[in-house]
Amino acid sequence: MLRVVLDTNVFISAMLHPLGICGQILSAWEDRLFVVLYNFELLEEIKLVCAYSRLKKRLKRKRIGDLINQLSHDGLYIRGNRNSTSSKDPKDDFLIAITELGQADALVSSDNIGVLELEQVGKAILLTPAEFLDFLRKRQLLPLVS
Repeated sequence: MLRVVLDTNVFISAMLHPLGICGQILSAWEDRLFVVLYNFELLEEIKLVCAYSRLKKRLKRKRIGDLINQLSHDGLYIRGNRNSTSSKDPKDDFLIAITELGQADALVSSDNIGVLELEQVGKAILLTPAEFLDFLRKRQLLPLVS
């Protein structure tokens, strides 16, 4: 099964726009088209970002709790936080650690300034959400859009 790391920004965008690109990615995960790799730091960052005042007003606590529970239940927990590669933004290093330690196939992020500049981490390709949907379609895991 495809092993994927989703950046916090993908989860937040999916909760804000369930029918958008990131929402489609979460739907594909819920349909078990891939497994999401995560660690404690990712869970904590999701909680922290959701607590920002500009988002707190727009996100329901139940939806945030449901997402955390879903990750804990359906995701694959990766232990450890050491990585051999680092990003320009040290706050993204935990994503790289998950990717390397979990031997991910892909890391998906909207963060063009940070982690996506690396192009590849271990065997994982680094993709924007739109590129990841195309990646799934090319592998015939999602239907082609006309």
